[in-house]
Amino acid sequence: MRLLAPERIEVDESFFEQRIRAARGSPAQVLAGATSLRLVNAESDFLSGLIVDQYEDVLVVQISALGMDVRKAQIVTALQKIFSPRAIVERSDAASRKFEGLTESNGILSGEFDGNVWST
Repeated sequence: MRLLAPERIEVDESFFEQRIRAARGSPAQVLAGATSLRLVNAESDFLSGLIVDQYEDVLVVQISALGMDVRKAQIVTALQKIFSPRAIVERSDAASRKFEGLTESNGILSGEFDGNVWST
């Protein structure tokens, strides 16, 4: 079982936007000026099954839970709204996805990405 909140809540785009905004505060305070860092760290940010890394102007998403996978579009929309990245790339190839009944999923979720990351 994966728990996102102790009470019954609606898990929608607004939920993801709020949680991602809360999660991004801690690394930014510790690593002021960093352009490559982990923005969302799954359970420790109360987003079980979701990891989001930033590399300059590209975000990389890793989803390891069915509940997050079915809400991928909402997650992508929230990330676009908060960060306005050049691209959002999925790299969901962890073996643990098999336990959730999921196959590997890799590719570009939004924007354009040629494989290069650069400073803007």
